Amino acid sequence: MTGADVLLERLFSPYRLGHIELRNRIYSPPHGTGFSQGGLPTDRQIAYYEARARGGAAFIVGGSWAVLPGERSGSANAAYDPAALDGHKRMAEAVHRHGAFLAAQLHMGGRQGPPGNYQSPPMLAPSPLPCPKLHEIPKELEVDESDEIVDRFAQAAANMQAGDWDGVEVLAAQGYGAKRVPLPAEEPRGGGVRGGLRRGHAHPSAHRRRSPPHRRSRVSGGRTHEHLGLRRGRS
Repeated sequence: MTGADVLLERLFSPYRLGHIELRNRIYSPPHGTGFSQGGLPTDRQIAYYEARARGGAAFIVGGSWAVLPGERSGSANAAYDPAALDGHKRMAEAVHRHGAFLAAQLHMGGRQGPPGNYQSPPMLAPSPLPCPKLHEIPKELEVDESDEIVDRFAQAAANMQAGDWDGVEVLAAQGYGAKRVPLPAEEPRGGGVRGGLRRGHAHPSAHRRRSPPHRRSRVSGGRTHEHLGLRRGRS
């Protein structure tokens, strides 16, 4: 048996991840599809994720589910909108019928994005420093706004749970809004709200307080892909 044979054998072998048993180690990472309409899942988007599950992926993460109404770009999905519940349930059913698990990447843009991409500016960020790429200046978060964002992340996670999804991750990489500890060059004032979202790591814990022990969330930061347990294994 060659080294390649060993690697392929492992790739297609089951893997236990927290409370769930994946049928193999094929992972479809989060990415936008541009297939939603008004923030709601469409038949095309549901078919897209079902095709990945049918093709063999054991764990699929849907990319860029917005938690704030004012920060949903035209093609992003709305985790905050109860009107999306039926579509979320249909998407979960389509993925589950092929034995795969489905999680949502919860997204807050923060300073990363021009106001023209959003329904209602201003952008919100820990400090009123411009986006290093697009140079737009966000509104500085107040403490109560930071707390409200934590609650909105938890509510968005609860909405996905109600749609029969298996878990969520919080996008906290590439300088997006949930990034907890900015680089000194990005946030020279540091500390408190201005050094990152206050209680930034409370996003997953806030979800856990509302969820049964077999459903979990994780924080996506940089290149880390350490998923926590999601839902108990499905036969």
